Amino acid sequence: MNCLAFPLRGMFLKHHSSRERVVADACHAIFFKADEPYRVSHPVAGGDECLVVEPSRDTMHDVLDAERFAHTHAVLDARLVAAARILRHRLMHRMASSLEAEETALDLLAGATCRPAERRVPPLPSGR
Repeated sequence: MNCLAFPLRGMFLKHHSSRERVVADACHAIFFKADEPYRVSHPVAGGDECLVVEPSRDTMHDVLDAERFAHTHAVLDARLVAAARILRHRLMHRMASSLEAEETALDLLAGATCRPAERRVPPLPSGR
């Protein structure tokens, strides 16, 4: 299954081959594609923590820019970084409804997979 990881704490390297790697930190979303081999390493002690969004096949087909999902990563703007952190916080503290979690996850997916000029930034929650 395809998924998109939003690193929240720490960093890691995703190795696609012996010559190609991507640095995963809080400013990037990292694409993990089904059936694609990879290896992860942690050059800094302490590991990492990520919010992982796994879209359904229908969502991948109907909503997302499949061409963009073919990339290895996406650079995130500050509002997408904040939205991922807030969603994780609200989920961990059982403050987010299922609908809020799904809508925010879709906004995060769309924001990370569309071209910057087309990016729709998710609104920050207003203390729901």
